[in-house]
Formats: sequence, C-alpha cells, structure tokens
Amino acid sequence: MTGNKRFILTDIIGRVWSAFLSKANEAEKTAFLNHMCKFATMKARPKVYTVIIADKGFESRKLERELSKLGFKLYSMKRDKRLNKTTNLDVQQESIQSYLNKQISKFRWIVEQVHCHLNKARRLLLNFERTTKSHIAFVHLQLIRLIVRRISRRR
Repeated sequence: MTGNKRFILTDIIGRVWSAFLSKANEAEKTAFLNHMCKFATMKARPKVYTVIIADKGFESRKLERELSKLGFKLYSMKRDKRLNKTTNLDVQQESIQSYLNKQISKFRWIVEQVHCHLNKARRLLLNFERTTKSHIAFVHLQLIRLIVRRISRRR
C-alpha cells in the first residue's frame, strides 16, 4: 500500500478506542463515515461517548446527519466569519461559535499528542508494510507501549 491516511478515535484522557487506515485517494469524510458505521456496531464500544470533535475538513451536513443516525454528535472547528455589516443575530451567533471553538480547542491537543507518540515509532513514520493489517498491528503495538508507559508512571 503506497499511500494511506491514519485516523484515530480517542477519549478525553487520550485512550485510543479505534485506529484505522484509508487509501490516500479516498475522501476523508467517506472513510470516516464508513469506519464510524463499523465502530457503532462494535460490542466493545463504550456507550457513553457520543460526541466527536473533528477538524474543519469534516464539517458537512450530510456527515452530521449520518452520524446523528448512528447516535453521535459532530462538533468541528469553524472559522470566524467577519462581515462588514453585522446584525445583532450575527453577533450572537459569532459569539456562540467562538465559545464553542474555545471549548473544542481544549481537547484538540489530545489527538495531536497521540499522533506524536505514534510517529515516534520509526516503523510507523514511513509505511514499509505490504498490507494494511500489518500496519494497523504495529499501530496497536505502539499504542500498547504508550498505555504501559502511562501505567508505569502512575506507580
């Protein structure tokens, strides 16, 4: 497999619940929706987590509708839209959106930190594997290493 994109689903404290690869020529929204359909039917999935915080690239009404059918609520970072002529309603919507962006940005570092830990493994930095299964297996090994390191620090 020459080109791929790696996705991870984490909770607030950084535990990875799911990791998957998609082809580089597949749209991110499509790959994410396909994986979330599989994730929603998993028996080991925690039922508590229903909020998904995503990048601006995942902002889509269709994706929000499909995820709400699966029981998830999608929040994505939105850009501030500054208009020359603003009404009172526009100002209220902008202030609500800026508040949401601040709340969402508090948790974005968690996923970035997990990706950073994954990229510390030289084997995962470049994809040398022939199959996606072997690459995902090495992703899981690196995640196990990360969990063991966190547990050993607490003692």
